[in-house]
Amino acid sequence: PLQNYSLRSVIASDVELLFHWANDPDVRGSSINKKPITWEDHCKWFYNGLHNPNRLHLLLEDSSHCPIGQVRFDRHTDSLCVVISFSIDSVFRGYGVSEKMLRLAFYKLSSHWSDDLVLVADVYPANKASMAIFSKLGFTLSEEPNSNATVRWSLSSPFV
Repeated sequence: PLQNYSLRSVIASDVELLFHWANDPDVRGSSINKKPITWEDHCKWFYNGLHNPNRLHLLLEDSSHCPIGQVRFDRHTDSLCVVISFSIDSVFRGYGVSEKMLRLAFYKLSSHWSDDLVLVADVYPANKASMAIFSKLGFTLSEEPNSNATVRWSLSSPFV
């Protein structure tokens, strides 16, 4: 059930967990940059993000504080466009956790930035799970092709 999960902001001690999740072969395969991420590059990206006012990075946990997944919102500077990215620990995939996490994250996003926002996600068509989740959550497909062979999904606020 939805109430058995909670979202919290990512903190400095999450750096190693997120490094391992980012380098999961399935995550790399679904990413635009498919190369493994080095520890040095990850740390630079991670710590810069912790202090970025245009980033909302959240970690999903169960009732025993076991980390399950992460969702990140990156707002374009001087824009209402917010790019969404998420991943689930491989142990928890296939159980409908992504949809629950994203619904919780939309509540957090709406209170974090109260503007009328547009969420966008670039997804490879072969990533059937993400394609299905975005469709189920009310995102629509853009007709414009992306140069990186992904398709763009978008959803305008309110998200909840």
